[in-house]
Amino acid sequence: MSLPSVKIICEPSQDRKLRDNAWLMTEFETLWKQYFSDIERKNPVMAAFGRPARVRLGSIRLTRKKVSKIIMNGHFRDPSIPNEVVQAILAHEMTHYAQGFGSQLEKKAKFPHRCALVDKELIRRGFGETLSIQKKWTKNHWQHYIEEYKKNTKKYSFSNKKTRKKNHSEPFQGTSEKCGFVTKFANFVRKF
Repeated sequence: MSLPSVKIICEPSQDRKLRDNAWLMTEFETLWKQYFSDIERKNPVMAAFGRPARVRLGSIRLTRKKVSKIIMNGHFRDPSIPNEVVQAILAHEMTHYAQGFGSQLEKKAKFPHRCALVDKELIRRGFGETLSIQKKWTKNHWQHYIEEYKKNTKKYSFSNKKTRKKNHSEPFQGTSEKCGFVTKFANFVRKF
């Protein structure tokens, strides 16, 4: 399977209908039936789009109500990003669920990404070609997509924390009276 042309997939979509959470849940159910049907669902699992982000493509967490919540990068609503990319990231998060991270299943490893456990599991489940497409697209096009998004929407224009200079001559400002001791201690330490 070859990658779609760069012209189609690099520019944020302006004219096509965006994907929604219903579409994402349909994709989730399809992937579950096709690739993860052997995994017991010990708790409810839901998938939804979150806010657009530059770095985090997806995440999974177990809520207090014992619901596994998969949050996908909000940029993936854009249909100019290939379906294979969204499917691979969604399957990645589903693999975390299957391996006991963000779920009530027993953890199969101490660390979720050590030794490429997730990628090996996806390949074992027959997801290798889609994973390869996702990795190539992300490597070759993601940065350009984000730059175009920044240009067109003026998002991510906040100041860089690393370049911002801090004024250490001013005393530390606590946010409440409960922080009184902490504030005094921080000011004391700052003198040295």
